[in-house]
Amino acid sequence: MTPEYQRILLVDDDDVTNFLSREIFRHYHPDVCIDIAQNGKEAIELLLRASEEGEASLPQIILLDINMPVMDGISWTISRQWRKAGQTWVKSVCLF
Repeated sequence: MTPEYQRILLVDDDDVTNFLSREIFRHYHPDVCIDIAQNGKEAIELLLRASEEGEASLPQIILLDINMPVMDGISWTISRQWRKAGQTWVKSVCLF
């Protein structure tokens, strides 16, 4: 079964969590591309660059840690920069 998403953005400052999450996704969905950002600011920068490249470069799902340095998950979700990056293409944002 092919998932309806091709790209996931994982936003977390914990390298172990990022590694384990990536490996689990690769095991169950090897064709899904997983991008990682270490905090909310990096995620916005990644999304702005991806939006310039086109819709295929944008994630359909964003997994977002709540507690991070620089910009946490709560601040990110209410950020105007997030809206500027084009939130309409994201199918789901999950806070954890």
